[in-house]
Amino acid sequence: MQQAFTGFEALPNPAQNENKEWWDVLECRRDASLRVIEANYKRIRFDKHPDRGGSEQEFIQVQEAYKAAMSERNS
Repeated sequence: MQQAFTGFEALPNPAQNENKEWWDVLECRRDASLRVIEANYKRIRFDKHPDRGGSEQEFIQVQEAYKAAMSERNS
């Protein structure tokens, strides 16, 4: 049984293949104001939500981009 599932470990994680920077995902400039970052985040998060026709991968990518933006802003 273990042998049947060994191939799954070799599959790449699609979320890791997306090497977009947070400002590209949030459709703003890197030096955008906090207000612009938050507004874009909310708009894109709404559009990419799986319940609204987006994919889970896209939704997670937006969440991670926002975390990266806030981390960069707070450091």
